[in-house]
Amino acid sequence: MLRTARLGDEDGLARVHVDTWRTTYQGLIAQEYLDSMNYDAWATRWKTSLGDKSNVVIVVETAQRKIVGFALGGPNRERDSNREGGATYSGELYAIYIVKEYQRKGFGRLLIKTMAARLRNRGFHSMIVWMLGGNQADKFYESLGGQKLGSKEVEIAAQSHEVVAYGWLDTTDLACGVV
Repeated sequence: MLRTARLGDEDGLARVHVDTWRTTYQGLIAQEYLDSMNYDAWATRWKTSLGDKSNVVIVVETAQRKIVGFALGGPNRERDSNREGGATYSGELYAIYIVKEYQRKGFGRLLIKTMAARLRNRGFHSMIVWMLGGNQADKFYESLGGQKLGSKEVEIAAQSHEVVAYGWLDTTDLACGVV
């Protein structure tokens, strides 16, 4: 089941965030950093994110009400910059993670489509996402019509990493059929 996240979800969101980083980025980000990720610290960050009305947070939860995935989005954080993709894409998918046992069941596709629809409802008719280079998400974004835009270097865990941008100039088709 998909629903809008609310205050009180921060512990579940933190657990998914930390656990998926540890599985998704193993071998890509320093293991020491992944091991040091703390559920309580991330729950505090999530409480702040949930209180920010510019954010859209959608969760996937089981019938037992356990959060097993999420998508976080909002206005493009680089809208006013001259960086590649910054001026063209009004909305941004900041993060999307699903715990390993629930991947490849259609939840990622549903989260992206729902995020596109929610961002459109806020007036953001295009969307960009940045993904860590070296992981397998590129095929997923391409399967949903995302166009590879370019890359840049960012610092994560005191190391330089490439992130790659994918974008949708018009999210009409992506959001089609989602309320």
